[in-house]
Amino acid sequence: MFFSPLAIDSVADLPSAGVLEGATSAGAIAGASGGPNVTLNSRVEGGRIEKAGYETFGCPAAVACCDFIAELLQGRTVEQALSITERDLTLQIGGLPEGKEYVPPLVVKAIHQALEGDDKS
Repeated sequence: MFFSPLAIDSVADLPSAGVLEGATSAGAIAGASGGPNVTLNSRVEGGRIEKAGYETFGCPAAVACCDFIAELLQGRTVEQALSITERDLTLQIGGLPEGKEYVPPLVVKAIHQALEGDDKS
């Protein structure tokens, strides 16, 4: 399997890449054996994610998942964001190539690390 059109679009544009100014929460996860590294930042106001951004050092699958999830999180409540599963991310992005199944769990863990306990911000 190759990358889906959604994954390719995410890697081509990268609107949410980089340090998020004014972030109120962050979650950083490192993959096994040194990669990929995922940092997810968000700005939460009134229990809703106003903006999300990320930094990752990893393969195109990591970049695509991070960028896609950062865009998907914007406007959602913290509760909604925390309910996103690895399967949800994989399905929403249109699947990932074989051997890249380890990426969505890292991104979901970064969401939880960033937002757990932040549902009243």
